[in-house]
Amino acid sequence: MEKTVPMKSDSDNRREAVAERRLHDRRPFDASVRILWPAGSLEPVHHRIDDFSLGGFRIRSADQLATGTRGFALKVLPEGSRLECWVEVVWCRPTTDRDPARSGDRYDVGVRFVADSQPMERPAGV
Repeated sequence: MEKTVPMKSDSDNRREAVAERRLHDRRPFDASVRILWPAGSLEPVHHRIDDFSLGGFRIRSADQLATGTRGFALKVLPEGSRLECWVEVVWCRPTTDRDPARSGDRYDVGVRFVADSQPMERPAGV
């Protein structure tokens, strides 16, 4: 009798391929961050962070963000210090999460920390 092997979905294959390329393990991380996207308004956009690594993090977004888009992330830490850094979108895809708390967040977005090409200066108006 032949053994059947369950087929993997495209999203499972995509997740495994990304995990193999990732340099740092991602850990669950329930927090929020404000990101000033250059093409957006003058006000930073609030995003939920789902997981975090030394290389970047995954956020929830109501809007589709193009790969390569750069933004300036702002996070006030519990002790009062601030985390400020440039980030870049590395992927964006429709969410498969059906959690009612995410009703306005239609996309999962992977962003990486950017340490090259731009000085670490705050954008005007932030």
